[in-house]
Amino acid sequence: YARIKDYNQSEDIIQLTTGSDYYLGVLPIGVRSKTSIFIDNDGQTGLSSNDELIGNIENTTLTFGQITNSTPGFSFV
Repeated sequence: YARIKDYNQSEDIIQLTTGSDYYLGVLPIGVRSKTSIFIDNDGQTGLSSNDELIGNIENTTLTFGQITNSTPGFSFV
């Protein structure tokens, strides 16, 4: 997974692949991340235990939930 440091949601853009669902969530306590990015692996709506961690955004807290075209700081390519 990617380790993302010094991310600023109003200045930086994280690019994700079109055609997949992505979610912002949190990893267990002790992991050095406040927000993590997951890709939906099981087709279930929402974040589930089968979804794959693809990135940790360190020292940044973002609103948890599905990443859409209107989520600031993200774009789909």
